[in-house]
Amino acid sequence: MHPSSASWAYGGRLSQLRAWLLFAVSALAIAGAFALLAVLTRTPAVQLLGTAEGLHRAIAGHVTFALLVWLLAFETVLWLLASPPECRPRTFSRSLLLASAGSGLLIVAVLSGRGAAVLTDYVSVIVDPLFFAGLALFAAGVGGAAWAAVGHVAGTRSLLQHGMQAAAVIGVLALGACGTALAWLLPRDPAATDFVFFQSLFWMTGHLLQFVNVVAMTSVWYLLLDAGFGAGVRDDRLARRAYDASVVLAMLLFACTVGFDSRTLPANLGLSVAMGLAAALPALVHAALVVGAIARRRRGWSSPEGAALLCSVTLFVCGIVLALARVRTGSSMWIPAHYHAVVVGGVTMAFMGLTYTLIGRLGTMAWPRLSAVQPWLYGLGMLLVVAGMNWAGAEGAPRKTFDPALGAAAARWVTPMNVMGAGGVVAVLGGAMFVLNALVSLATTARVRADAPVIPIHAASVHGRIR
Repeated sequence: MHPSSASWAYGGRLSQLRAWLLFAVSALAIAGAFALLAVLTRTPAVQLLGTAEGLHRAIAGHVTFALLVWLLAFETVLWLLASPPECRPRTFSRSLLLASAGSGLLIVAVLSGRGAAVLTDYVSVIVDPLFFAGLALFAAGVGGAAWAAVGHVAGTRSLLQHGMQAAAVIGVLALGACGTALAWLLPRDPAATDFVFFQSLFWMTGHLLQFVNVVAMTSVWYLLLDAGFGAGVRDDRLARRAYDASVVLAMLLFACTVGFDSRTLPANLGLSVAMGLAAALPALVHAALVVGAIARRRRGWSSPEGAALLCSVTLFVCGIVLALARVRTGSSMWIPAHYHAVVVGGVTMAFMGLTYTLIGRLGTMAWPRLSAVQPWLYGLGMLLVVAGMNWAGAEGAPRKTFDPALGAAAARWVTPMNVMGAGGVVAVLGGAMFVLNALVSLATTARVRADAPVIPIHAASVHGRIR
């Protein structure tokens, strides 16, 4: 261990770390509630909400909080962990106030019934000023925290710092892509509220945000490898080059789209495949390094961190294989199967595992036995969701559609959609166990000493060459 950088998040930042974790886990709880509404509405045996409008608003709420608020809030926790001591705690407090206010407006917009739900890929929206104001406030909060954290990182960097600085750079590219698309679209259609407008606006931004999520996930993998298995990669130079490759590839993709008609990008299959491969290939390098390190260990499989790491890597790789196998088969339920495996499964599972580590360092886990079971339950549920969605897609089931409107055509995918529904219930149960355990633990445990390390930098996983 290097004494000069033995830990992150000292002193006043411990309260910010706890607060951001509470915010992130709360966002996941909201995402799970909307997901359960959507899953039970698309499950033929239940059809809970009963209308297409209700389904679409539930999906919009779920996508917003699952793919934006939860993930970016937890990534802010990672940026906070990666920040050096000179970062002032007030920066993260102000950012949290902005992000919380924005999230509140998003909830009101989804539940108010005002405005139409537009279910674009990656960033679904409710066409209402409250919704867009909420997005802007949340983005300002997260962006401010990320800028404050990675702007101070220099010199020798841990893998977490290296990865999260790469994630921050790509995040800036994502904001730039959104601004570029908006500048192109608004003069041509200033009052647009339709699918084509928002699909074009968020297409490149959404893909680049997936780069951010995948880079953050792999950064967490190395922490879980150490926490769960007491292991690390033998030489971290390949991992660092993979992070650099993610940044370079993201820059190239962004540069290739500047000046293009933004409305043509979503229909460009070659570009979509290129973006998917650019995000996946560096991540597969990290997966190979992590699996190789796990294979050399005989313990850790039963720890929450170890279970979360195994489930995360498995779901992520399954999602990549699914995309490669079905890339030219058209739009159907296989597409949400892919991103539920990669993001809702792989990324979220990794973040859940690190939450257990952080809670253990900040205080005491409320129900340790629950934390040992939860990753396997959530992982199994997500595998059933992905299997059911992919099976239904193979039978022609469309995406984001209220099935009763399709009449007899829907009969072909009743069984696979029921499998998806069963998996959704199991996954939501696993998610609820995580949320309850984490929230109670964070709210009730005693504060740690101001000088206590939260995440020590061990050579095995996050600094230097491996033991």
